[in-house]
Amino acid sequence: MMLLGERIPADKALTWGLVNDVVPAADLQAHAEGLAARLAAGPPTSQAAIKRMMGATFGEELAAAFEAEAVAQQVQADGAEFVEGAMAFLQKRTPNFRDI
Repeated sequence: MMLLGERIPADKALTWGLVNDVVPAADLQAHAEGLAARLAAGPPTSQAAIKRMMGATFGEELAAAFEAEAVAQQVQADGAEFVEGAMAFLQKRTPNFRDI
């Protein structure tokens, strides 16, 4: 794909896992806003850690990447976002990561 630069139809890109969703052009803005709202409601510290891990482990040996991920997960497990997420799950409510 990279060498030939051929266009890939949306349905094929979805099947191959290159994209997460395919929506009609008329629905794109609403779909993007919904996705942005879901991301904005998520745990910011955990999301930042995920982004850091993606950059830090790119090109690393698999074992080193797993070790770095284990350390990052432990740090997050000791944080307020984990507690809020677990409590929300147990109480069957939507977590509120903004007020912690």
